[in-house]
Amino acid sequence: MTTLRAYLDKTGEKQSEFADRVQTTPATISRLCAGNLKPSLDLAHAIEVATRGEVRTEVWIARTPSAPAEAIVGLIVVAKEGEKHATLNAAAEHLPSTGQISDASTADEEARS
Repeated sequence: MTTLRAYLDKTGEKQSEFADRVQTTPATISRLCAGNLKPSLDLAHAIEVATRGEVRTEVWIARTPSAPAEAIVGLIVVAKEGEKHATLNAAAEHLPSTGQISDASTADEEARS
């Protein structure tokens, strides 16, 4: 996955120009590129759209062995639909420690076996 810094370096676009395109401040883009800030879900999505998918929304969530990419992607979809203003950082904290996403139907089937 491409980082925002790598995207801007590759395209030669200035941080201030990119900030205008995603309707934020140059300072925010600078902090995002430096890794000192995680964007809101709305901003992360705006960055993905503005970069035509090169900087994906899930790049902002640190993956760990207990948080597989599939769980992160699923969490982003849920968060986009139900928690528009939640930060990715807060969303990542809701991943199960095992990295597995379970549902009641799976648990019921296992209990019957």
